[in-house]
Amino acid sequence: MMRYCLGNLYFRSGRLDEALSAYGEVLKFDPKDYKVFKVRGDIYLRKEDFESVQREYGRCVELAPSYDASLFKTLGIIRLFHFHDREGAREYFSKYLKYETQDLGAAQEIDNLERAGSP
Repeated sequence: MMRYCLGNLYFRSGRLDEALSAYGEVLKFDPKDYKVFKVRGDIYLRKEDFESVQREYGRCVELAPSYDASLFKTLGIIRLFHFHDREGAREYFSKYLKYETQDLGAAQEIDNLERAGSP
């Protein structure tokens, strides 16, 4: 718990690499702490390291799919705009809509992707 608090302190003060290190220590003791994967993904997003965002958010939603449905949307956006992967984006947007059924923007984005076809 102390390492988690230390990670939070580092993150809030902008010391991102130190925060990642502290959160990494937390994962050594509890490798299924989905909240840590979410926060690590947030850090990588701030650093614009999209490969790492995918890894961390992906692990979070694997462990706890309903914890934060917006992660599916973020992963879809990353797949589409940073990796130009329409099929991957479509899959994440579809998963997002399982939890956020009223998001018409995401539903429209899936329609657009289906009309555009695969790259």
